[in-house]
Amino acid sequence: MEFVEQGIVRVVSLIDRHAVYKIALRAKEVCEGSVDARGFDIFALSAPSQSVLDELAARCDRLGIAHSAIHEFPNFGAGMDSPGPDGIVVRVVWSDPSRPPYVGSESDGNGEMRFI
Repeated sequence: MEFVEQGIVRVVSLIDRHAVYKIALRAKEVCEGSVDARGFDIFALSAPSQSVLDELAARCDRLGIAHSAIHEFPNFGAGMDSPGPDGIVVRVVWSDPSRPPYVGSESDGNGEMRFI
């Protein structure tokens, strides 16, 4: 997958469906938070289902952990962000298994996203 923001590819995601892992890389200059001295960068975790993502948000609420709303993208999946103690955002996403095998997105200057 590729995610285009204001005409520039900012995120790429590689998926191995057989090994069940995913790696997503985002350009540092557009990451929320800061990169600490150990060199860690923004990362995303994959939730196995929409219900696990919902349960995670509810648990964050019970424990008083800050997080965004769950953003749902029809025919793609859903996700939420939570700032870690160092200010680096941790993203948790669920990918809809019925989506097309390759998906990209593009956002305009106002941050409006569409899937391509």
